[in-house]
Amino acid sequence: RSSDLTYLVVVLIGVGVTGGLFYVIFQELFSSSSPSKIYGEALEKCRRHTEVIGVFGEPIKGYGETTRRGRRQHVSHVEYTRDGLKCMRLKFYIEGSEHRRSEE
Repeated sequence: RSSDLTYLVVVLIGVGVTGGLFYVIFQELFSSSSPSKIYGEALEKCRRHTEVIGVFGEPIKGYGETTRRGRRQHVSHVEYTRDGLKCMRLKFYIEGSEHRRSEE
């Protein structure tokens, strides 16, 4: 029957869209080359670096761009190729008990 075929097509499209969304979310959160993962590693390096701790004080917090309303958004990043290697430049802010600064 044509109505059964229509329902099957709708269900298959829904499963495909859901699978695509899960793939994108997984890549963003768990991929070793995702901006979120690299940002987390860079922030941890800043938190452990003695000179950074000396300048900013503890605890050190990191965050992305701030909107006019004061909301913090994602960490801005630019992907590029240099000498055949894929590179990524991140821009985020770190803040401690002493100072606040942008890091790239």
